[in-house]
Amino acid sequence: MQPQFDKLIQKHFGGAENLSPEVLNLLNDLEQDFNQSSDAGPGLNLLMDNMPFGITLIDYQKNIIHANQGALRMMGYDSLDEIKGHLCHDTLCPAEANRCPILDLKQKVDRSDRILITKDKQKIPILKSVTPIIYEGKEILLEAFVDISEKTELEKAREAAFEKRGLLTANTNTIIKNLAQVENPEALMTTLVDEIYAHFWFERVQYFAFNPVAHNLRVTNVAGTDAATPMAQRAVLPVNVGAVGKAAGEREIHVAEKLDMVLERHPQMLVPGIKAQVALPIMVDNNLVGVLDIQATDEQALDADTILFLEILSIQGGILLESLERHAEVVAQFNELNSLQKKASIEGWLEFGEVNPLSSSRYIFDLEQNEALPASPETSSNGEVISRPLEVRGTVIGSLGIAENPDQPLSEEEKKLIESVSSEVAEALERARLFESSQRSASELAVLNEMGATFAQALTEEFINETVYTYTSKLMTTPQFYIAYHDPEEDMIYFPMVVINGERITEDHPDYQSWAPRPAGTGLTGYIIDKRMPILIDSNAEETLTKLGLPFLKTGGETQSFLGVPMLIGDRSLGVISVQSDHSADLYGRHHLDLLTTIASQAAVSINNTRLFQSEQERAQQERTVRTITDKVRRGTDTQQIMQIALEELSRALNADGSTIQLGKPEDLLKTNGKPIVAETQVQTVETEEG
Repeated sequence: MQPQFDKLIQKHFGGAENLSPEVLNLLNDLEQDFNQSSDAGPGLNLLMDNMPFGITLIDYQKNIIHANQGALRMMGYDSLDEIKGHLCHDTLCPAEANRCPILDLKQKVDRSDRILITKDKQKIPILKSVTPIIYEGKEILLEAFVDISEKTELEKAREAAFEKRGLLTANTNTIIKNLAQVENPEALMTTLVDEIYAHFWFERVQYFAFNPVAHNLRVTNVAGTDAATPMAQRAVLPVNVGAVGKAAGEREIHVAEKLDMVLERHPQMLVPGIKAQVALPIMVDNNLVGVLDIQATDEQALDADTILFLEILSIQGGILLESLERHAEVVAQFNELNSLQKKASIEGWLEFGEVNPLSSSRYIFDLEQNEALPASPETSSNGEVISRPLEVRGTVIGSLGIAENPDQPLSEEEKKLIESVSSEVAEALERARLFESSQRSASELAVLNEMGATFAQALTEEFINETVYTYTSKLMTTPQFYIAYHDPEEDMIYFPMVVINGERITEDHPDYQSWAPRPAGTGLTGYIIDKRMPILIDSNAEETLTKLGLPFLKTGGETQSFLGVPMLIGDRSLGVISVQSDHSADLYGRHHLDLLTTIASQAAVSINNTRLFQSEQERAQQERTVRTITDKVRRGTDTQQIMQIALEELSRALNADGSTIQLGKPEDLLKTNGKPIVAETQVQTVETEEG
């Protein structure tokens, strides 16, 4: 093509490759006409009138020479005659006189955004390019432009959407920040509802709490138009009905449809004139806790962007609710831990006092020797004693006192120093106690583990009894120790092991009668077996038992300390393990009770297993005896031989002096006064060799 055509095509279309085949054919025909002409006039007119966009020709006096059909349509003119010869700035350009961007201001217009004035003075946004050409022998301006109103509207829509997203983002961030300040889970949903109503453009925002038992939804929070109506009626909605119910049932966001039906069924739940509604489930740890309901009278109020940000808020609400609930749990656990620590500290010092009897310590500081010297309790001080409590986790474990020198009383700063030191001393004592307790616990655990391993080797009750005594003595003092067993068949209590001051009480001991078998339910041992509960008495046991009305049998001196625990297997009490002292009060405490209970528990299991093993052995031996007798009886060839074999084997197996077989009718074998009636029967009697 000619350079001028190439220039125009490149200028306005970006190259021939962007043109349709029909337009290219038209240009080829125009090229032939152009080759026969000295200017662009004839061919250009035809070209312009067939272009699908606007083209105008303007001379350098700013008069309109030509406008194609595309330009006339855009400006609203029916023919070229309506504008031909008119000044461009009065007709199609909003520029003022002598302010033409091209001719006066010498601007370059190349695909620039401009404004086109229509016949009715409307302004149309256009994309415009201006090129100087030769037309009918004159240099003029060719203006080509396209209507970009749709593009401009889209851009405006995009800008509006962008601006709205910015507003949504800002509002959402503000709401999330405000929600993060809420410390009470019950107040979170109220805040969420109020914040959404305050920062968005909805007529009503409400929250429905889900009741998993009744499987329905009850409104708990409402903000907006007629907010009091649903709250006053405490509206309840079923699951899977309406947008709210479906959001709850499906656990997904639900946009309302057929609002007129919902309004008819639940008029109090919808704003009058509502056009849009969305329901968003609030989930905590994959469990539904409620539904957030949003209503608007503007159909565009709940577009996709707005719903997206509402979804973010609903998710954030669930996260914050879960966080608050977890925080409440942590706080409760922390408080419980503090309480347990305080309790543990109290019990720890009580236990420490049981294991290590506490006493007051007094010292007098010797200025000459520059050290603190022990002082007897009788030593007195002339000055006032300044005392501060030794406190650990709210528990007072002692006190620290300083005796003032009457000639040099303590200043306030020195008193504050005593207070600070007392706090540090208390903490140091607590750490020391914990260390000693851990050391003792480790030692006790080692003893208990060793005892458990020893029990695993037990085959007899005698071995178990010795093991219990040995390891109990390692864990606590045992001035008097005994193990008692209950025989449920004879309903008697036996004392297979009694040790007093290290001496075993056997049948030849002078005190044996005090520990002879006795009927069940007798004394304190019988009481522990019957009630299946331990008894701990820290001082003057007999007096205490008398006041409590509990039974006891005096077996020696005046019992001062007593500790007895039952050996239990399920709800069965096998017996009792007890330690006691006739001389020392406060010898045993809760810690000793726990230790002896552990020993009794392991001992009971070991005893039960041993008895089961022995029973199994006896049963196996009996089965072997039955098989032996049966085999021999089956080898008998006649009645007499069979009876002879049976009698011999039974007598031998049972170590009996003799045995008898009677043959006859049942009614003839009935007993009278313990003697068998024998009538026409055969009797076979066999005596063993010993008999």
